[in-house]
Amino acid sequence: LLPPTLALSFLPNLKVLAPAIGFATVLMFMTFGLIGVVIGSNWSIGISEWRERGGFSEDVQWNLAPLATCVIMYSLEGDQLILPIESAMERPQEFARAFTASMVLIGVLFCSFGSLCVVAFGHVDDGSLPAYLLDHNSELADFKAGGGNAISTLQIVLVANIIVSLSLLFAYPLQLFPALGLTGQIVARHQKANREEQMKGEGTKEGDVCISMDDDECSGNEAAVSGMALEGDSLFLRFVLVMITYLIAMIVPHLQQLIALAGAITGAATSLIIPPTLALRFAIADFLLDVKGNDESRTWGSLFLGALESKKSRFVLFHVVLIVTGWFYGIFGTISSVKDLIDVYRPSN
Repeated sequence: LLPPTLALSFLPNLKVLAPAIGFATVLMFMTFGLIGVVIGSNWSIGISEWRERGGFSEDVQWNLAPLATCVIMYSLEGDQLILPIESAMERPQEFARAFTASMVLIGVLFCSFGSLCVVAFGHVDDGSLPAYLLDHNSELADFKAGGGNAISTLQIVLVANIIVSLSLLFAYPLQLFPALGLTGQIVARHQKANREEQMKGEGTKEGDVCISMDDDECSGNEAAVSGMALEGDSLFLRFVLVMITYLIAMIVPHLQQLIALAGAITGAATSLIIPPTLALRFAIADFLLDVKGNDESRTWGSLFLGALESKKSRFVLFHVVLIVTGWFYGIFGTISSVKDLIDVYRPSN
């Protein structure tokens, strides 16, 4: 899969990548449909066993709550792509409606699909549901077609695994863009610092050595010159990031632990720490303006009462709670994920 992954990763921007993203979405919904067929065929057996276990109250394993939270935050890693996708849209004014519909759909799928799978299959202890079903296909009931003929569940699960693998292949370049944005900025700053150092050594200024009608060539924006959309971007950088991804996948083959670790380290920061921290700055400014107003002579007592009465204080408190929650899950989730990862490689007695 490395050659097609590299080929898709070399597409220059999100607009060119849009057909691949659309195709990946179609494939993912096809996977949902196939797994839904397996859920239906195994429902009667699964729900009877689920009732014998005592329902959801007995299925919940609270010791795995930090791990599960980290997995959920990893699954919502696409929030890093919200602004790039909005800027790449032909009609950005439609973004709010599309974003709201997408998040509602994702929330419904998260809650309903996960609950249905627990009822139908029991405790799923794998980071990938299609992979779990493939490993436990002998425990599943065959699907009864309309004519009464039974279709092997193994065949359905095999097709689902193939389709979801293709979906991940076409969706991978989209997930690569946040990493490109961050590493590209680092590369661009390093190149600019080297260029300025070289010019200082030669006794020239940056504008003295460039004769070109292209502003990007004179500014050293190699990404723009090569047709890439991001600062510091290049085919070589994309190649390196793809190879790092494959290397990590080979070093840590246990998907669930890898996802949890990535969610704890990056998911907490990108979802619950950095965005609320940025928003908190503006929320505090609005809060202080609402409390003080234009009267600079107000006493501390009146300012305190004004702070209690201000509706802006709710936004400040909301962002503070998000930041504290993010740090909590980031620290304890990372500890729990690293411990689980070590336990996987620790030889059993």
